[in-house]
Amino acid sequence: MKRAFVFDFDATIAPEQGRFDSKLVRQLLLKMQRMGFTNVMLTGRPLDYAIGTRGMDILDARACLDAAVGGYGTSVWHAKAHVMQNLTASIPPAVHSALRRVGIPNRVMFCDPTAILVKGRYGAIASRAIEDLNMWRVSQDLPPLAVVPKVSPFSTVFQGAPTSKDIAFDRVVVEMYGIAAEHVIGAGDSWESDGPFLAKCRYAVIPANGDPRLKAMPNAIVSKFSGPRGTVDGVERVLKLIELEDKSLVA
Repeated sequence: MKRAFVFDFDATIAPEQGRFDSKLVRQLLLKMQRMGFTNVMLTGRPLDYAIGTRGMDILDARACLDAAVGGYGTSVWHAKAHVMQNLTASIPPAVHSALRRVGIPNRVMFCDPTAILVKGRYGAIASRAIEDLNMWRVSQDLPPLAVVPKVSPFSTVFQGAPTSKDIAFDRVVVEMYGIAAEHVIGAGDSWESDGPFLAKCRYAVIPANGDPRLKAMPNAIVSKFSGPRGTVDGVERVLKLIELEDKSLVA
């Protein structure tokens, strides 16, 4: 039986807007791989921000992950093969140029071909720049560029086409890796971005900092701990439940 562990990044396996630096999570991910689980990270961060110096170390990622999906579902990195695959249309070059013209600093803007993340208050500036660009295009009888913003408390992610973690869950976990949702352990903290895919999972691990609506889901396993510690605590509890289920099937 194929099984998967599918999880959010910020506030789930890493601190909110922080770097992955958890020995507990690293040990858990390696343990789950030894148990035959496929580890898939679903994050709103573009992959060049999620994997690397500002997110999960590339060596950790290649060792602990099977796949990482970035930009709320715009691209996937297959860790073992070290192959990147776009899941949506690319961001048009004119958008990158528009953001540079309004002076958004490189330190708050992170890009891959299918998504751009802009941190903090600069997200609103970027949105206005794209709106102005599209207004100019319409005035020149050109079609507006299809760039979709997703706003969170800490950043805005611009996508080349509308998508979500939920859509990426179906495309990557179910279709590409061939794992049925009922054999997935999910983990996340956000109702808006994580809730739809967590609702499909057999178990949904919710750390203490998770949205109360997630904690009320019928498949929720809620930890009393926050962040990475809570995720590890919840998953370990689920693994014990699965062990009991497997023994009952054998009996």
